[in-house]
Amino acid sequence: MMFEGLPYTKQYPYAVLFYMVQFGRHLHTLVDYCVYKWRAPKFWEMFLHHSMAVFLIFFSYLVNGLRCGILVLFVHDPCDVFLCLGRLIADFKKQPQALKAGNFVLLVATWLFFRLYAFPKCIVGSAFSYFMAHDV
Repeated sequence: MMFEGLPYTKQYPYAVLFYMVQFGRHLHTLVDYCVYKWRAPKFWEMFLHHSMAVFLIFFSYLVNGLRCGILVLFVHDPCDVFLCLGRLIADFKKQPQALKAGNFVLLVATWLFFRLYAFPKCIVGSAFSYFMAHDV
């Protein structure tokens, strides 16, 4: 279903706007990382991660893969909320242990569900089934 009619798929009203916002956010994190964190111990690992995210969003936009790309972004974004919240909690002088533990549990739960269950089963499984059935 998500690959039907590629590359001539139906355009949805706010899909391009959502994609541009996501591209801007990921490009900002790449530039921010290169400018401010180039001496970090994991610089090259995170540079590769952020540059691949920017490349994949840009390339999927070029080939009109917005339907699949939006699903991938929706599956990966909920985990980022709790990851950023964890970084915010780490910046507090006095870190509330209950908040820290609750955030950790929510981060692990969203990571397990969205990235280790929903992404492989729904998106990758759907792609595999479609391409195996259509001899593309």
